[in-house]
Amino acid sequence: MAERKKSYNTCMGIWDRMEKFHGTRHKIKTMTTDVLYDFKNFILNECDLWEFRNEKQKNGETVEKWLPKKRYEDIYKGYGYVLNRGVTKRSLNYVANEFKYIRAFWIWVMKVQKCKVDDIFENFNRDQAVYGTPFFFTKEDRDKLFKADFSTRPELGVQRDIFVFQSLVGCRVGDLKRLKKSNVIDGKYLQYVAGKTRNKSGKVVTVPLHPDAVTILNRYKDTGDDRLLPFISDQNYNEAIKAMFKHVPTLDRIVTILDPVTRLEKQVRLSEVASSHMGRRNFCGNLYEAGFRDADIASMSGHSEGSRAIARYRKVSEQQKLKMIKKL
Repeated sequence: MAERKKSYNTCMGIWDRMEKFHGTRHKIKTMTTDVLYDFKNFILNECDLWEFRNEKQKNGETVEKWLPKKRYEDIYKGYGYVLNRGVTKRSLNYVANEFKYIRAFWIWVMKVQKCKVDDIFENFNRDQAVYGTPFFFTKEDRDKLFKADFSTRPELGVQRDIFVFQSLVGCRVGDLKRLKKSNVIDGKYLQYVAGKTRNKSGKVVTVPLHPDAVTILNRYKDTGDDRLLPFISDQNYNEAIKAMFKHVPTLDRIVTILDPVTRLEKQVRLSEVASSHMGRRNFCGNLYEAGFRDADIASMSGHSEGSRAIARYRKVSEQQKLKMIKKL
């Protein structure tokens, strides 16, 4: 729920900045489909309000920073977190995600509040999120990462353990962060209610623990608090994952991805694109590779029953393709 609330707050912040940019505050009863297109354009083009320019620091040094253009600085008053990370070019997938929240709000307005307003989404062309072919670690690569020497970067070794653990249990990063030692049953099973489906099914997810997962838990059983693992912030965790691939060059392979902005293919190294969600893909992808069904995998990944989202993790391996070609 905390992650969902954060997502809604982010969406509200973009909407607020759009209104400040246009100098107009919209009211529910005067909302139109045209305003939705204004919002879409602002999401895609907010980065144009930013520029690189020199800024004098407290120590007297001048550094070049990515900052709002001076005439737009007032738009960002109260948005310190945006100023810290900046606004870069966004993708149509990002647009699709933000409109999920706007549409959910509008449905609430119409059905729950029973406001007499038009369905402004009826004639709005919503972009669909496109994810491309998923990339994930093989079991062999996962084992190489788990056995890699991080003695010179022990802080990365800790986050490596968390990433491998996530690859062995398949949970979302939001669930991983809140897990407690009490979520481990008899030292053999991980049990929790997936946050994303808590209000839909409330089903308990049970995952038998892989021997390597048990090894990882034993390493951190005496951390002094009830957290299952010594998790850090989402952003730092993602940065640590990228850094661990750079630390093990033999695993930092080139993968082909769908560029989220251009929606064209491009080749990048894992250390450029790896994130916490890759741990979840490792889990689902390897189980698909082993021939298990969607429903079987979903019973441990926390996907809701009949979820279409789980199909995103399905990938035909190169080995399987070779077998198929040999049959021609």
